[in-house]
Amino acid sequence: MQATIDLHNSLRVGDRVHTTSGLIGQIKGITDDEVQLEIAPGVVTTWMKLAVRDKIEADDDVAGDAGDAIEPQSSATEITDSTDPNRRN
Repeated sequence: MQATIDLHNSLRVGDRVHTTSGLIGQIKGITDDEVQLEIAPGVVTTWMKLAVRDKIEADDDVAGDAGDAIEPQSSATEITDSTDPNRRN
């Protein structure tokens, strides 16, 4: 419990964080109970501070630089294209 309190007390504008639901965002504003997270360019959402699970440190950033896109494993066509003649659409 103390670790969670310490984490929430250490949050600052500009920090990148994970929420408990898996969302990643950058803190744009903070109050005692809430954080405003930018989840896409120009899209800011308000979250309870308790929803912040951890801070993303530079070496934890799996996507590399914030502007890097993650390449998909397969295209939508590969996923939805079926050669099964019994398949109904």
